[in-house]
Amino acid sequence: CSEVQSLAAAFDKMAYRLLASDRAHGDLKPENIIATPTGELVPIDFDSAFIPSLAGRPSAEIGTAAYQHPKRDFQLFDNHLDDYSIALISTILHAATIDFSIIEHFRETREFALQPRDIIAGKCGLLEEYIEEFARRGDALHYRLARMLYSQWPHLFTLKQTLSFSYAESPDFDIEDATLEQEGGLWGCRNSEGWIIPPLYDGGFEPTEGFMVTSLGGYTHLLSIAERRVVHSFAKGITAKPVKDGAIAIRDGSGQRQNIPLDTLL
Repeated sequence: CSEVQSLAAAFDKMAYRLLASDRAHGDLKPENIIATPTGELVPIDFDSAFIPSLAGRPSAEIGTAAYQHPKRDFQLFDNHLDDYSIALISTILHAATIDFSIIEHFRETREFALQPRDIIAGKCGLLEEYIEEFARRGDALHYRLARMLYSQWPHLFTLKQTLSFSYAESPDFDIEDATLEQEGGLWGCRNSEGWIIPPLYDGGFEPTEGFMVTSLGGYTHLLSIAERRVVHSFAKGITAKPVKDGAIAIRDGSGQRQNIPLDTLL
């Protein structure tokens, strides 16, 4: 629903501000976050916080287990303290925009169905379902965040950069200058001014006629460069070639090919 979508977006914005600062909360969880009348989320209760002047000391607390990586201990005390909590809560909230039962479960039990110990142990099939759905929808940012939850280490070193793509200023849109680029083994599209489509996809083709074909988790997506968003997603197993003469050529798992006019997909 729209309320959950707004809440999820507000959490990501709050999380990025926290990651961009030089401190960490240390016990990030729903009980330690309040919503303002304007819809902004604000963390409270900084008893477990890290600040630069405390660098080199052990932590006084290790946070609430339901939102922390199982390997967090008292020796882990730096500005990465909130990494796992942020990735977990963001995943939960964006999953709730797809499956509201995750919120109902929390209301009934006061805990979420995604538990860090189960995730790290490979015993959380529900997370795999949400990762699959993020891939199907072409939500590359939250697909990447959700996959970070399998990390065997509490520090998620690409988290800040990944979230930053939601808030980076849009470069000047010179479609003719747009080109396929990779960073850290992931693919996106940029021009001379910066990233247009962030490098979060498994693969992609050079942009043509204002569109770009990308792949994510086994799904093929068609993105509008000017709108910076997915405009059509294909069923799993279908591959596509770049747009040419206002049409896109696709091929299914059996090898059958089809040429589809672009205006029928938009």
